[in-house]
Amino acid sequence: MKRSFRFLFALLMLLLAGCSITAASSTPESQPETTAITVLAPAPSATPALTLTASIVPATEVTEPYDDAVYLLDGVCFEFLWERAGQIWVWNNAADLAAFYNAVDESELCPDSVEWASFDFGEHVLVAGTQATQGCDAAYSVLAFTQDDQARTQTLWLVLDVQSGCSYELVQPYVWAIERPPAGYMIFVEYVGAR
Repeated sequence: MKRSFRFLFALLMLLLAGCSITAASSTPESQPETTAITVLAPAPSATPALTLTASIVPATEVTEPYDDAVYLLDGVCFEFLWERAGQIWVWNNAADLAAFYNAVDESELCPDSVEWASFDFGEHVLVAGTQATQGCDAAYSVLAFTQDDQARTQTLWLVLDVQSGCSYELVQPYVWAIERPPAGYMIFVEYVGAR
């Protein structure tokens, strides 16, 4: 029975991960329109301003230099992610990922222990985070991934698109696997003007 429940729970979480994890706080309005919010996170001051000349590519279509690894958050409940909205994590190895899973379990916000997923950290690190907002739906787009050799930083530039017209509480997580940076480089995430 417990195994069936876990399977159904995992299946439900997988379905929710494809959309947004939502908690309804009211009924959606008839014709939602797409607007955006601006969410800012600190980036290194030495990083030059980003000038975009190419069109924005949705994260689901991006293949290089990052792969979507949000499956690692399957089973992490809405409440845990909501309380950590705005946080950014860089996981360099399996111990970092294990520490995250332990933090989920120790928080006692999720009804069950989270099932740990594995990831091959050989040539990659994981960049993860979450944002909370209100709307009908939300999704990230990757604008760019830049490297500043003088400041020894790499920056993942993101925009969070929010479909307005509803007052649902949304928490939108992301986990991207990126190539391991050169030794001594720091990784930052910058949330820029949303669409």
